[in-house]
Parts: sequence; structure tokens; C-alpha cells
Amino acid sequence: MSDEIQKQTTEDITFRAPSRSINQLREESKKKQVSLNTLVNQIIKDHLDWHTYAAQAKLFHVPRSTMSGILSKLTEEEISELAIIIAKRDVDIGLLLSGEFTLSSFLNVLENWSRISSFAYKHEVTNEVHNLIIQHDMGRTIPIS
Repeated sequence: MSDEIQKQTTEDITFRAPSRSINQLREESKKKQVSLNTLVNQIIKDHLDWHTYAAQAKLFHVPRSTMSGILSKLTEEEISELAIIIAKRDVDIGLLLSGEFTLSSFLNVLENWSRISSFAYKHEVTNEVHNLIIQHDMGRTIPIS
């Protein structure tokens, strides 16, 4: 665990919530094999890191099967061209989601998106070169350079 997470101060607080919601949270924590406290903290972190700003950034959910179907109709060149256009046009989304637009903040946004979308991912840094590998299970692999 990073020093930043370990050194965070915590505070006790009490909330009232519907019993049904609490029971659903308890069931989810058992499924995930984490404490109820850990699960609630993960939910709060996800909300603050992503959901708070997602609506402002005009983000919306698209099922994997839908996105996979769309991507399967495009060539690698079309996907690369589209990715460049989107990246240039949507710089403000990264800024909104992280408060700044740097390589570090961009990678953090991608990592948060991957985590919240339940995509397996790995971030490797070798000689100052960042490789972010996202296992999205939506079809072929296209290297982005």
C-alpha cells in the first residue's frame, strides 16, 4: 500500500440508510470478501474519483458488447485516426476528471476508468516509458504509439 493511503487520517461518522441498502452492502462485501467498511470506502472513493465528474464530462455507459461491435466494423487505421481526434477534442474531460492535464493525471484517469469498469489493467514504467495495459475483452489488440 502506498504511503499516501497509509498516512491518511480517518474520521468516524454515522449515516442513516435504508435497511435494504445496508443488507445489500453487507451481501456485496461478503461476495467481494472485504469488510463492510472497506466496501463503503471503495464506493466513496469511486464516487469522488469518477462519478462526481462523469456527468459533467458528459460520460455515459456503453455495454462492452456494443462497443466491441462498433470497433469490429472499423479498421486499425480508422480506430487510430478516431483515437487521435477524440484525444485532441476531449482534453477538457481529462482536466475535469483530474484537475490537471499531465501524463500522470491522464494515466490516473485511465486507471480509475479501468478499475471502475472492472477491466484488468497493469501500469508498468521502464526507463521513464509508461505502458498501460488494459484487458478490455472487446476484441483485437491495437498498439497505440
